[in-house]
Amino acid sequence: MVTPSDPFETPPEAPAAPIAPQQYPPVPSGYPSPAGYGAPAGFLVQDPYAQPPVGYGTPASGHLPNSPVPTAALASLGARFGAFLLEFVLLVVTLGIGWFIWAMIMWTKGTTPAKNLLGLRVVDISTGRPCTWGHMFVRNLCQAVFNFVPFGGLVDIVSIFSENHLRFSDRWARTAVVKA
Repeated sequence: MVTPSDPFETPPEAPAAPIAPQQYPPVPSGYPSPAGYGAPAGFLVQDPYAQPPVGYGTPASGHLPNSPVPTAALASLGARFGAFLLEFVLLVVTLGIGWFIWAMIMWTKGTTPAKNLLGLRVVDISTGRPCTWGHMFVRNLCQAVFNFVPFGGLVDIVSIFSENHLRFSDRWARTAVVKA
């Protein structure tokens, strides 16, 4: 062991290395961000430049095109048809006024009276979250206007037989009906 010549003399310290900012691993796009990644817990990280994985947007991949909504959760054609028939029955039974008030309340939850009774919900395709009252209003307004266009109702009915069972108004409003 080497001792300094002067017992009160301290050896020179090595210069401190510069401290690099802490690097965090990247968070995959569309996944909840844990605290510490610079975003609050539960915040969805959206990378606008992220490329979707190969096969994304096909039924085999389990997702709608460019959407976090899994196709396994989509309502079946039978469930959508049942909701349509039940909606008509509820409209007649409540004389329209009761159905309208009930619908205004249910739209805040992203559903309609019949869809609520059948356990279905309308979600925004881009976020996967239930639609807001305003989004439901626009979706249903689009549906009502489209049904008055010549052959609009026929096009809408034919479009529900597509691969993902999305009506024309669902495609336009970027919504999907899923099992709640």
